[in-house]
Amino acid sequence: MSMVTSDSNAYRRWRWMLLLLWGLVPSLVPATRVHAATGLQVRVSSLQVELGKPLLVEVTTREHRVSLTDLDLSGLADWFVVAEKETIVDKATGTQQLHLRLYPLAMGEAQIPVFHLDTLHSDAIPITVTAAMDPKAAAPIRVETQVSTETPWQREQVLLRMDIIAPAAILKLRSEPGRLHGIRMVALQHTATPVEIAGRAMTRHTLRWALFAETAGHRQLRLPPVAYVRDGVTTHRFYFPALDLQVRPLPVYVPPTMPVGQLAVLAPPLPRLSFRGELMNWQVTVTGQGLPATWLPDISAPEATPGMTFYTARVQHREDENGDGLKGSAVFRIPLKFTASGLLRSPELVVQYFDPRSATLRRLILPARQHVVIPRWLFYIMVVLALPSGYRFLRMLVAHLRARWRLLRRYRVILADIARARTPRDLRQCIAASCSAEGWPAGLSVRRWYARWKVSITSAPRLPLDIFYQELYAADRTTVNNQGRAFAELKTALTRLVRQRYRRLKWWW
Repeated sequence: MSMVTSDSNAYRRWRWMLLLLWGLVPSLVPATRVHAATGLQVRVSSLQVELGKPLLVEVTTREHRVSLTDLDLSGLADWFVVAEKETIVDKATGTQQLHLRLYPLAMGEAQIPVFHLDTLHSDAIPITVTAAMDPKAAAPIRVETQVSTETPWQREQVLLRMDIIAPAAILKLRSEPGRLHGIRMVALQHTATPVEIAGRAMTRHTLRWALFAETAGHRQLRLPPVAYVRDGVTTHRFYFPALDLQVRPLPVYVPPTMPVGQLAVLAPPLPRLSFRGELMNWQVTVTGQGLPATWLPDISAPEATPGMTFYTARVQHREDENGDGLKGSAVFRIPLKFTASGLLRSPELVVQYFDPRSATLRRLILPARQHVVIPRWLFYIMVVLALPSGYRFLRMLVAHLRARWRLLRRYRVILADIARARTPRDLRQCIAASCSAEGWPAGLSVRRWYARWKVSITSAPRLPLDIFYQELYAADRTTVNNQGRAFAELKTALTRLVRQRYRRLKWWW
């Protein structure tokens, strides 16, 4: 706010007068409100203003005993944001003028409230705020705002969101970074999502900010505006409603460096078998939901344990975002070396954080692990000693695999012979072939073969021995119909038995 003379501010005064006259002339007359007894006059550029467009207000008085610089403008906060204000004093006439540039916060009925200055006061002026209109598409613009919480904990994330639903798919929304005392503000990425409203194709442009209150107490915040830029021209400026945050203090047992949010720790374990005196890297990743990367706990110097030496770690910070807001991560690459041989334990890693959802202190623990540490030369000696045994084992394995492969091929032939069988004697020859494949004695009866099959291989499905003997001996004495139901049942049961053995061999191979 500045206090200047009429000669040095003549240009400014005429500029404001031209801006006031630029509005609708018919609306200027009813918009002027003068209280005859007080001499405090308020004039507005229009009684109707579009959301995102400025409303010019001029407050005038001729009283010398008061100063418009002391005028209380807090009554405007419910409906408007004061973007600019300027005081001009004409010493020749003693006239004081206060020029205000206001932006409405929401659509609907608003008003210029009654201003009080010493014994002077003005009348209220009703203002109608209409929907914002896209200048190129002549379509309305919808603005929606959302706050995740108004009672956050100290250092807890407060997620702010503004959705601008406009007909333009490609749009530039410019927002200046806020500088708020005791508040850390991080602007998240602008996203655009196609939507359909009332049969019209629109685009939802989403802007988000993550706020972190570093001190507790009652905070009233005003964010900078979002400029709606269409074809390189700023046509509207949308303001977020005033934030009234009641920041809760953290419990006394929470240190100032403890993170407030949700933490996760990922640390691939070190190998169980390690070599003495060789440098390794232990990578630990700490991820914090709703936390800046620089606020994550520092675990670059784990607690030293006997037989282990840690060196200076390298830290890489990164910040991403998801549906829950800011997501910070820190990757620690900790060089270490085992300095002794034997059975050693790696250190236990403990990370503490304050969970704002449950208002409790939580701990993440990576337990200690046992490691077998030997010299590398001892490992080479063990490998050399194990080579002959490994060679013998490999030969035995190859021989076993070959035998299994031959057995698999023989059972494939047996299955084909069963399918081509026309008499019970053909089935008897298939059983003899399976005895030879399994290495059983030749000339086993069907009953003894089936007994061995149930013990060594499987007992299901059941083989009808009575039908088998009946068909077999009947074929030796008289002529029977070998294509009858009994023979078909016998052939099916034998096929199932042999096929089950074949499938097991094939699966094992």
